[in-house]
Amino acid sequence: MCMDQNFNKIKSYKFSNGQEIAVKYRVNGYSIFRVIDGKPIARLRSTDNPNRFEVLWWSYREKWESIGDFGGMFMPLHEALEYIDENAMECFW
Repeated sequence: MCMDQNFNKIKSYKFSNGQEIAVKYRVNGYSIFRVIDGKPIARLRSTDNPNRFEVLWWSYREKWESIGDFGGMFMPLHEALEYIDENAMECFW
């Protein structure tokens, strides 16, 4: 899947909290920000498998970091967006 298709899928995803997002493609992945204040929400980093992404969060150290103590969270794009939307780890919004 090409970058533009992924970009458009991310940009058009409707998060359940109603937040409007901005998406930027940078160095092997897509960074998602809140439009209202520019706050980083999540990053979807490309992997060797073009259909899977690693989901990263903006940590208290003010940098993108993997989620979890035992390795990152890797999943297809639609699952990654749902994971961010559910915010079960309370690290995105």
